[in-house]
Amino acid sequence: MAPISLNYIIAVILYCDEDLLSFRFSSTYRPLDKAESIEHMIERHRNYYWFGRYLRELVEGFGKEIEVEDGAYYHGISGNVRFTSTIAKFHHPMSTTKQVAVAQRFAGNNGFIISVTIHQFGVPYFDCNWISKYGNEEESLFIGGIFPLQIANIINCLTGEQYAKYLRAINMLGHIFDANYNIYEMKEEDDKLIQSMIDDKDVPSYIRNLFISYRHRIKLNLGEIVKYSPYLSSILLTNAKNRKTSFINLNFLQTLFPKSNSIQFSNILLSSEYIYNISTSLAQYQWSSLNSLRYMM
Repeated sequence: MAPISLNYIIAVILYCDEDLLSFRFSSTYRPLDKAESIEHMIERHRNYYWFGRYLRELVEGFGKEIEVEDGAYYHGISGNVRFTSTIAKFHHPMSTTKQVAVAQRFAGNNGFIISVTIHQFGVPYFDCNWISKYGNEEESLFIGGIFPLQIANIINCLTGEQYAKYLRAINMLGHIFDANYNIYEMKEEDDKLIQSMIDDKDVPSYIRNLFISYRHRIKLNLGEIVKYSPYLSSILLTNAKNRKTSFINLNFLQTLFPKSNSIQFSNILLSSEYIYNISTSLAQYQWSSLNSLRYMM
């Protein structure tokens, strides 16, 4: 590997040490307000083109990849930020630390702390600890969003609430409704928390809002759901013990995922009666956002 050139060194020093520059640069990755156009935001970002390019090339060319053994990286967010998924690509520059106390200083008393971990693939980051004048912060820089990270925990600095167990359950629900199972992780507590979120019982308001805005596409492997999630199988299927005579409760799916635009079923036993039931159910419930329905054996 070629040595790091001076341009990359200068870029990362400026990013770590000059707080105002870092703030203004990061703000070009998002609209200033609802009225700002994409064109105007891009125009602001153009002023930092080389700065952003050097930082991204530094991270992707000279950084390390996050691993399972690394554990969580913490990031402080001032203000109330609503996520729409627990799996996310962070395209903008994101400074993280291994210390919760450091992240809390950036979040303030009314902000949030998120912890991110590896999802499926190693995401590159650059260890800034050795070059930053704030070496005690143990800063690591993520930028580019080649692969997603998993949000493992959200800490509400105002109330002290930690949402890790709910995020875990939502992640498991995501695996279930994406036909992508990490079944070895599925626990009885996950099933119970999924039930509490669906029933909206004793759920923190932040998690309720996250859960409502969660999914737009549904992939169902019915055999796996029956095998690993007793609660979901009991409300998804009219007869979970015998899938040959069971029908899918589309009313429940529509209630849970009102904005979904696609459903894909797999591991089902197709019949003309089955298809007729689904078709008439869709017409009955008037699922206006739904535009795609697929069956896979």
